[in-house]
Amino acid sequence: MEFKLALKNMVFHGFHGDLEVERELGQKFLVDVEVFYFVSQKELGERAPSPVSYQKLYELTSEFLTAHKYTSIEALAYHLAVAVLKRFDRAEAVSVLVRRPQLFVPGPADAVELEFVLEREELEEEEA
Repeated sequence: MEFKLALKNMVFHGFHGDLEVERELGQKFLVDVEVFYFVSQKELGERAPSPVSYQKLYELTSEFLTAHKYTSIEALAYHLAVAVLKRFDRAEAVSVLVRRPQLFVPGPADAVELEFVLEREELEEEEA
């Protein structure tokens, strides 16, 4: 059976972006991470721990948002997705959605939002 664990609207102050001011002063980022994995019916009847820990997923996301600097949110989403698949060996796919509510645009806009989906099969092909 396939399950999806989702952490929604995690808020971090990060130093990511193309502009130097974005990387120096930082800004608020809102992040959703969804992890898809399988659990057998037998495992559901046992007292086995979940193959994906939301506490560890939060810690990993926090590390990528606060301890690294990326020049694009595409790079941030990609590297976080790869790390999730490497950290949780039973994860089959991951979706990372990054929102930046503070924009440097000439008109009104609530946020810029980027979603990246990576399947384990794609990662294995890339690394082969």
